[in-house]
Amino acid sequence: MVLQVKSFDEFKERLADGERIICDHMYKAIKKGLSKNWKKVKVFAFEVEDEPGVRYDFFLERHQWPLTLEGILDAYTREELYELCQEVFDLINKDEQLQQIRKERLELTTN
Repeated sequence: MVLQVKSFDEFKERLADGERIICDHMYKAIKKGLSKNWKKVKVFAFEVEDEPGVRYDFFLERHQWPLTLEGILDAYTREELYELCQEVFDLINKDEQLQQIRKERLELTTN
């Protein structure tokens, strides 16, 4: 997928807002990365309107996956996509490393 945006600010805003198409691509990329034991995944490419002919690749490194999946869970919950929430939750629970990173992040936020 190549996402078209008017500016980097628009890209960051759409990412922060948990836009459905972005969440779907992040989830699929992380799921594939886990199954292949990759250290990072390419989620998609994006082009900025002001920079014709330039394409940027958006990657997520493994240490970013737990927090990203939490954000995806939040976005899916807001949209009441409970079956997708369950899929994301199951993915987190299947991977020991994701569980450990998630646990450590939760401990940091509660202390």
